[in-house]
Amino acid sequence: MVQRRKDISSELITLGVFCALQIGIMRVFTVLEPRFMSVDNLLGLLNLVAPMALVGLGLTFVAVTGYADMSFHFVSCFGGMTMSHMIAQGLSPLPAILIGGGAGAAFGVINGVMIGKFKLPDMVATLGLGAIAFGMAYLYSGGTQITDHFNDSGIKLLYTARVASIPLPVVLTAIAYAVGFIVLNRSTLGRRFYAIGSNATAARFSGVRVERYVIAAFVICAVVACLTNIIKMSALAKGEIEAGLMWLMPAYSAVFVGVSVFKKPTVMGTFLGALLIGTVQKGFLLLGKSTYVMELVMGVLLIVSIVVSRIDFKEIIRRRRFRAELAAGGGVS
Repeated sequence: MVQRRKDISSELITLGVFCALQIGIMRVFTVLEPRFMSVDNLLGLLNLVAPMALVGLGLTFVAVTGYADMSFHFVSCFGGMTMSHMIAQGLSPLPAILIGGGAGAAFGVINGVMIGKFKLPDMVATLGLGAIAFGMAYLYSGGTQITDHFNDSGIKLLYTARVASIPLPVVLTAIAYAVGFIVLNRSTLGRRFYAIGSNATAARFSGVRVERYVIAAFVICAVVACLTNIIKMSALAKGEIEAGLMWLMPAYSAVFVGVSVFKKPTVMGTFLGALLIGTVQKGFLLLGKSTYVMELVMGVLLIVSIVVSRIDFKEIIRRRRFRAELAAGGGVS
């Protein structure tokens, strides 16, 4: 119980520092550009954060099991182009989206089998399979964009529709996070995912079917990435082959910023990471800065978050308390 309280206090300290940083960044952008805190801009911020948070959520499941996925952005390209091809063939949006997500799920299964069952190196195996998925995305149109039936199919509503004045992508992201939080933090499934990430061998001896959970994690990552890219394509009103390539850095940045706060991959941490990155990006967009500046900042945030995640704040606090007690005791002696 005492150790648990110490863990919570350490997390609260780090979380407080993070919140102070988030508020500070928002205040700086507000000073530089007063429109930053306007209602329209904040809604735009939510729209910017939503896809980044969504794809990061899928990656969180893989990170929880202790693995890395370097293919999900490539797989999202294949899933998005599959959906676009179905739309071009006259299929209605819902089944087209399901088929696109199913295409991503197939690659997730292959990833999970290669890594969970055959123990292949995760980064190399997923990178290779991702290259295959990206190459297959070209088969639908030979490298050109797909625009047929996008305007009259209703697929654009996936991006433009609103629920109580809130953009539909934001609502979908909120629902996905609620489900993800319940699964990872309030269910036996979540405890098993974390057990595998902590010690797969011990989890196996405890009766956890490790391979199945690893496969499930990669499937979730692939399907969520495909859904994210499908939402982007609905916003673009076309099937763009390279649309999903942009998700790799934001997803990993969001996950590792979250790890720097909670010392492990968590749903809440990933959202906080996406919010921080989205805030910086939105601020620079409002100031008219170029895209490369945002990429630079995102890279810096990723590196800093990895460094911070390595710092053991609990140990620092313990040492300071020990030194204070030693100093007090030395005065007595």
